[in-house]
Amino acid sequence: ITQHSKRILLRAIIPKSTSRVKSTATYAFKNIQYFKGSNPKHQLDLYVQARNFPRKPQPVVIFCHGGSWIRGDRNHPIVPKLYGNVGEALTRDGFVCAVISYRLAPSVKHPEQVRDIARAVEWVQSNARKFGGCPEKIALVGHSAGAHLASLCVADDSFLMEAGASISSVKAFVGMSGIYDFERLASSFPGKLLLEAAFSEEILSSKEASPVHVVRKAIGSNKGHRLPIRNLPVLLMSAGNDFHLDQDAECFKEALKNVNTKNIVEIKHYRKENHFSLILDFEKENNAVRNDIVAFLKTYLRDGI
Repeated sequence: ITQHSKRILLRAIIPKSTSRVKSTATYAFKNIQYFKGSNPKHQLDLYVQARNFPRKPQPVVIFCHGGSWIRGDRNHPIVPKLYGNVGEALTRDGFVCAVISYRLAPSVKHPEQVRDIARAVEWVQSNARKFGGCPEKIALVGHSAGAHLASLCVADDSFLMEAGASISSVKAFVGMSGIYDFERLASSFPGKLLLEAAFSEEILSSKEASPVHVVRKAIGSNKGHRLPIRNLPVLLMSAGNDFHLDQDAECFKEALKNVNTKNIVEIKHYRKENHFSLILDFEKENNAVRNDIVAFLKTYLRDGI
């Protein structure tokens, strides 16, 4: 396929309202609608390498931003380079990257945000080949609340199935300062306020939005086979002075060890970083967090397991 033909294919999937920005090594296609309608929270920014086709299809990373479930966007309102710095960096490292938005609480109730993640996965799977991506090699990566939502998307097969996405196409999960144990978060006053602002009392009491509980419940009811995450290599990252999220990572790993058939659940702790610096300087070449994610994905996504 020629470069001219590739441009035609990209135009076919990217609406006229989409803007294109070229950086040193990447093209950023902005404001692509991944779900029906015109809600800007159902949009993603797509980052691809600015080099000639044809080339071997590249693995695709879907990145989910944080914001305590009630705020945030793929275009950070205060720090303009977030979260495009993630998209551009991972693209330079050999991946196609989709940085997505999703609807926010309390305007939508759980599990609508998880459904949005699944819808983005379906869009990527359906369109990956058109922009040089491999639909069979997709990784979900999230930060903070985004890590929580992405983990739920692969902790229950119903979300991907409902969206029409292929479960087997998701090949890895990376959580950066993710929240996986709601009971631990609710044990502190600030944590309790965060949860109550985003989730109903019914959801919190049922624990159905807590990834650790979802995994344990599935195992206890002999439904562990319904966990897509059981077949995924998992990387859980935490920072120093990052609330209790290092304990969350350990707790999630403990729950997963009883079900993960790959037996690949890695934990990385960065004591000199904090909740926000994990993502703030992601684009820097010597950034340890970025380098560890890239090494993990290249091992388990590009080369296979």
